[in-house]
Order: sequence, then structure tokens, then C-alpha cells
Amino acid sequence: MNETKEDLILKGLLGILILSSFTSGIKLGSESYGLSLSQIFAFLLFAWLFIGSATNRLQIPVFFTDYTSLFIYLYFLTNLVSSILISPNKPQSLKGCLSIFTYVVIYTTMRWVMKFMIDYVSVINRLMKFNAISAFFGLGCMVVAFLTGSENIGTSYGQLGTAGIQALQSPVPSIKSLAIEPNMFAITTATVLCINLSVYLLWRKSTAQISTILLLSIAILFAYTRSVYIGVAAAVLFLIVLSKRIKLLISLTNYFVALLLICVALIVILPDTSGIKIALKGRVSTLTDFTSGSGLGRVQGYRIGMNGLSESPLIGNGTFSAKTRIFNIYANEYQEQFGGPGWLTGTWIQSLHDTGIIGFMIVLGLFGSILLANFRIFKQISNTAIEKSMILGFIGGNIVIIVSSLLSSPLWISFPYIFWAINMAFIAKCKRETDDKATN
Repeated sequence: MNETKEDLILKGLLGILILSSFTSGIKLGSESYGLSLSQIFAFLLFAWLFIGSATNRLQIPVFFTDYTSLFIYLYFLTNLVSSILISPNKPQSLKGCLSIFTYVVIYTTMRWVMKFMIDYVSVINRLMKFNAISAFFGLGCMVVAFLTGSENIGTSYGQLGTAGIQALQSPVPSIKSLAIEPNMFAITTATVLCINLSVYLLWRKSTAQISTILLLSIAILFAYTRSVYIGVAAAVLFLIVLSKRIKLLISLTNYFVALLLICVALIVILPDTSGIKIALKGRVSTLTDFTSGSGLGRVQGYRIGMNGLSESPLIGNGTFSAKTRIFNIYANEYQEQFGGPGWLTGTWIQSLHDTGIIGFMIVLGLFGSILLANFRIFKQISNTAIEKSMILGFIGGNIVIIVSSLLSSPLWISFPYIFWAINMAFIAKCKRETDDKATN
């Protein structure tokens, strides 16, 4: 195949893979050994590329050598080494390493496919459209949950389980759409929201763009994820500084505030005996509470992680090796404290416990390298190019991922790897174009 001509099958599989990044809650197979849709379609893409390479239709590099890619590869290797050498539960740890390996395959396959795409902007637009569909579906499911009073495929009433803590009797549904949990839904939605915001600020100021931004913002609000709230605030601050469009962002904020006031007014109108009103007030009051519920669970996760780090500070204890089973006095049985064996409450503390200081430095290197790559190309691109607005959005999106990783674990779903693959491929394209302009 000529590299300047897109393979329609390749393009179709790429679109499906991007769409699947918003469906981390759907798995085929057993609960213990199921595959996500992203993993399935990534391996289909990999097979198609392998066939193309074997028949000399496609020229594919084995590895990518930019710093971000190297840190992703090292992230897998440090988990594998610590799991083999240190882990007290090697089957569990190696199973976790296998999951990381599939994410590396997803990232690398995405990078390969992007090399054969002509229009990178259209790929990013698909990412934005699929994100909006996911948010719209989640909001619809939330409305249905309120009307029926029962959980459905797009919502979750549960909190992070903490032994010794009873669940709320009248919880409000949190949006998760087709993600594995509300936290992951909020992270993916907020990450792509930043691209929508940056496009609005620097490129396209339309009613449709504002409507999409408001849709995503409301969906994030009702996912009730404190780490994402903080991440979005940090990202917006960077967008203001880098775009130098403070007035535009303030005007956009006014739209959101007006809509929020309408929602608050509706809640005020509801009688005090309303289950919806009781649930909403109770959920909002727990967002800053770290002494009970999910807040306490995250604090306990950090305690477990730091205790494990003291046992093996250099290379950690192995992937998913944390002892997280404790006795729940209400259920009268031993349960996983955080939903899965060895699962802690954030990428930062998970990497410290599992891979020690070395692994933690690699995670910091991964985060830092991708931010630095975006900042560098952002300064080089012309102010009138749509590429500049999208790079600004990638900066904001990566800030959301980094900040939310303090209290959540986005590196254990496929979305960040797909997002990073698109991001790094787009940076490489922009760099080629700026270099060509400089030499002509």
C-alpha cells in the first residue's frame, strides 16, 4: 500500500479503536480474564498491520524512540522486573504485567496506524465526537436512573468500598456511561473537554462548540470525581495563560454558571422530603470528606502504599502485590478494600508501591516528557493554525490525566495510551510541517 493513501479497513478499525476507549466497562470473557473492546480491536489492528508488513504493503517501525514512547516501554519493564524478582504473589503480579503489555501494544499499534493517516485533524475530531456521544449517553442514563430509582448500565450508585464504613442509604447516581467506573468516565471526558475548550479559544467559536463544552462539563459534574475537578481547574488555568484569551474563557464560564444556577434553582424548588434532593445534598457534602466513604478509602490506599514502599523502596513489591483484603464488620467477611486484589487508589501511589522509586521516576518521566513535547511544538506553530489550538488542548488534557492520577488510576484503562498515541503522532506531524516551512 502506498503510504500516502489511506487504507479504508485501517481507517475503520482505527475509528472503532478510538470509540472503544470510552467503553472500558465492557469486557468479553470472564471477570478475571476478560478482554476490553480496546484490547480486542487493537489486536485486530495489529494483525492487519502485521499482514501488511509481511506482504511488503506496509513499512512499520518495530519501536518508537521518542522519550514518551521509551518511558511507556520502561513502565512495562519495571513492573515486569519487580513482579518477577520481588512479588509475593507472582501469578497476580504477572497478570497485571500482561495488562500493561496489552496497553503498550495498543499505544504502539495506534502510533503505527497514525503513520498511514492523511488527515490527523479528522482523527482528533472523531475522538471529540465519540467523547460527546459517551457524555450524552451517560447523561441520558442518569435521567433514567433518577426517574426509575434504580441503577442502569450508564450509572453507578456505589462508592469505593471501605471496610467498617456503611454505604449511604440514599445515594445519588454517578455517571459512568460505558466506562468501568465514574472516575474513569470523568477523566476521559475531561481530557477531551480540554481540546474542545482550546479549539473554542483559538479557532472555532460557534454555538455548537459551546453546546458541546456545556454537555461535557455537566457530565463531568455529575460523575462526582474530586481529582478531575482539581485537574480541570489546573488545566483551565494553563489554557488561560497559554491562549491569552481570558475574556473568551470568562464568557464561556458565564454560560456554564447560568446553566448551573438553573440546576440549583430546580433543586431548591424540590421539597426537603424529595429523595433526589436528599441524595444530591448528601453526595455533594462527601466530595471534600476524607474521613469516610471513598475519601477515607483513598487515604487508606496511600497508607498501604507507603508502608509497602518502606519494605522495598528501590524497585517496589511487584504489580498488584498490595495486601488490600480486610474484614468488613458489616458484611461479616473479608473483602477487597478497593475493588480488586492489590488495587490502590491512584497511579502515583500504585507506582511507588509496585515499582518503587525507580518506577515512580519513570512515571514522572512519562508525564514530564509528553508535556514538554507539547510545549515545544506549541511555541513553534503559527498562531493562525488549527494545529496550535489542538496542541493546546492536548496540554490541558495531559494535565487532567496527571493531576487525576493522584487519586485515580487512569493508566489501567486503554484511553490514556490511545490519547498519547494520537498526541505524539500529531506532534511528529506538526514538527515535520514546521521543519519543512523553515527549510523552504
